[in-house]
Amino acid sequence: MLINWKISPAALLLLFFLLAIVYATGCYVAGPAVPVSPTLSSIQTSIFSKSCTAPNSCHGGSDPKALLNLEAGKAYRSLMEKIQNDTAAKYYVGRVVARRPESSFLIAKLRGALRTQEGDQMPDKVNAIPSQYIDVIERWILNGAQND
Repeated sequence: MLINWKISPAALLLLFFLLAIVYATGCYVAGPAVPVSPTLSSIQTSIFSKSCTAPNSCHGGSDPKALLNLEAGKAYRSLMEKIQNDTAAKYYVGRVVARRPESSFLIAKLRGALRTQEGDQMPDKVNAIPSQYIDVIERWILNGAQND
């Protein structure tokens, strides 16, 4: 049985407009082209540069949100600095704590496992990084969070 779908030109235009907004805001639309390995260089290329520091994203440039600059060459130092959120600083040892993803605020932010006043999931829930890529970041932290 064939279904005859009739979509109005207005609905198609709205769909195109919404997809253009998602693309233009630097949101994480597609997964990495190559498998991501649990190294900072791989995470940088496949996740941070595509999702976090792309044009119009939050964690690049001269004034990154929460003073977290995830641009290549700056990400490691920035990830190892203290948490800027006072509420989160009470519960997490740091943004990234080597061998301790459960104590790393970055993982909580990526997964959206946050307490009141710890801010929002990053990227937002609509554009969330797929869990398999967050798992890779978690493995990088478990392996010692080396600057590799």
